Amino acid sequence: VSQVITFNYDDLIETALLKKNFPVHSVFDRSHYSGNEFPVYHVHGMIPQKRQIDSTPVLSESTYHTLYKESFHWSNVIQLNALNWTTCFFVGLSMNDPNLRRLLDISQNGVEKDLNDEIYEMPCHYVFLERYPLDKNKPDEYKDLEHFSLQEKMMAKLGINILWFEKGQFNEIPKMMKIIRS
Repeated sequence: VSQVITFNYDDLIETALLKKNFPVHSVFDRSHYSGNEFPVYHVHGMIPQKRQIDSTPVLSESTYHTLYKESFHWSNVIQLNALNWTTCFFVGLSMNDPNLRRLLDISQNGVEKDLNDEIYEMPCHYVFLERYPLDKNKPDEYKDLEHFSLQEKMMAKLGINILWFEKGQFNEIPKMMKIIRS
């Protein structure tokens, strides 16, 4: 893992890593980071628990849309760079965010990779999604399977592989990541 990109405002990732004596650096604005610490990018800003920083988090829909319109906003560039050149794992996301889907589409379909005629293979991306019935009061296995299949096809067009886990089985995610890693 070379970096974390988070949409959360908190610094829980940094706190957990620091407790393990892991050097970490929070990035929450356009300042360029090139240090030796592990970068955690807060692409919607940051509100840390115990320290004061000068950050303007994205808290309103109008601020979000301003960010969405700025193609070369630092947070969009960070995300596109990760999508274009590294394998990404999406954990705790519904994948319904329109800006993220736009960036995935650009990465998958709209950016040419000219590497002096070398063959470039797009990195694989994975999303962990909880599998649960569409109608919990009246489950319909056929409709549910059709729905999951449709989601898989839609995500595949964006370069994402869905890794399903059963409802409430969040503890399966680390196990699945270890399997992918090996």
